[in-house]
Amino acid sequence: IYFGSVFSLFVGDSVGAGARWGIFLLIIVETLAWFMVVASLFALPGMRRGYQRMAKWIDGIAGTLFAGFGIHLIISR
Repeated sequence: IYFGSVFSLFVGDSVGAGARWGIFLLIIVETLAWFMVVASLFALPGMRRGYQRMAKWIDGIAGTLFAGFGIHLIISR
């Protein structure tokens, strides 16, 4: 749904069906490549140990950022 909404924003009516399918396939390939790189990196023992050691901090920081963004959305309405 996310990619579909972004995709529809930047692809106008003047873009043909072939180009749309090409962009769609490019998004799929880029997404698969990204997640393969991330999975390969986190499969390394050193990276996995480092992440496990810092997981609470990473989760706390990410949670704080998401909560702050949510509060910002609520206040800005």
